[in-house]
Amino acid sequence: SEGDAATLKTLTDDNNNNVYTATITDAIASVANINTINAITDGTLTINSTTVTGSYSDLNTLYSNKVGTAGLGGEDFTVSGTITVAEANALDDHTTGAITATISEEDAATLIGLTDDNANNVLTISLTDATVDAANLNTINGITAGTFTVSSTTVNGAAGAIHTAYTAGGITGLGNETVTATSGTLTVTQANAVDDATSGVITATISTGDATTLKTLTDDNSNNVYTATITDASVSVSDINTINAITDGTLTINSNTVTGSYGDLNTLYSSKAGTAGLADEAFTVSGTITVTEANALDDHTTGAITATISTGDATTLKTLTDDNSNNVYTATITDASVS
Repeated sequence: SEGDAATLKTLTDDNNNNVYTATITDAIASVANINTINAITDGTLTINSTTVTGSYSDLNTLYSNKVGTAGLGGEDFTVSGTITVAEANALDDHTTGAITATISEEDAATLIGLTDDNANNVLTISLTDATVDAANLNTINGITAGTFTVSSTTVNGAAGAIHTAYTAGGITGLGNETVTATSGTLTVTQANAVDDATSGVITATISTGDATTLKTLTDDNSNNVYTATITDASVSVSDINTINAITDGTLTINSNTVTGSYGDLNTLYSSKAGTAGLADEAFTVSGTITVTEANALDDHTTGAITATISTGDATTLKTLTDDNSNNVYTATITDASVS
């Protein structure tokens, strides 16, 4: 009549011939106790426990044949020691219950082979590869509800997979890796989320194209290498400079018009460092500029320059250049006498 394993395993069978029918009613039963009691009874041993604990070897042996038992199949397993991926998968085939265990292998190539047939296993996993693909991180993270610790120094892969790895939660140890998006793009919002999650260098292409959003890119550790493209029809030179200072990669400007002061325009177009696509934009210049400054800008672009000239004497004004016959200058002759 007793149902607890502690009492049942004290049954004697002095002549090895008794046929007992018994039921273990403990919520948690050790596989060692099940095996001990099963060896004594010779009749049917029904296990009504919801959790079975023990080593992989004992669990696998019992659940591989279940000889003399009934009721096994939906229990949770709590596995002692560590087990391999192959052993975890074997246990996963034995029960629909949750398996709580620590996995001994630590390389992604093996760990992605873990199964979780019933989406309930609680596996403690460590990944020690120096370089890991973000997709593999997400695969392994999706397999376990346990602690997944990553000690890799480099994370590569598709941009979307990288964003997921750093924002989905469930992964411990990420925070200072070098991150390279080898395909795909990140939005500004996604890039900023990854930037908040690692102090390492992030190399990626940004999909967002408007300057208003692009200039909100963060670079918390002043080390990211972003490739970006400004697609606004008109953009201010101050926005270009702000974004260019953040990206460190190539900033392509596809705008038709660039606006700003002579000083900022001349500085940008004199070096174009970090940029691509500059050469034929129209300039809309704020404030006033001298003839010399206007001519310097005329050398920088084939586009039309719209500006107000501060110089007033005709001798100087007639040295204004218009290399592409398209500039729109507002000027005033201030000479008392002019020919």
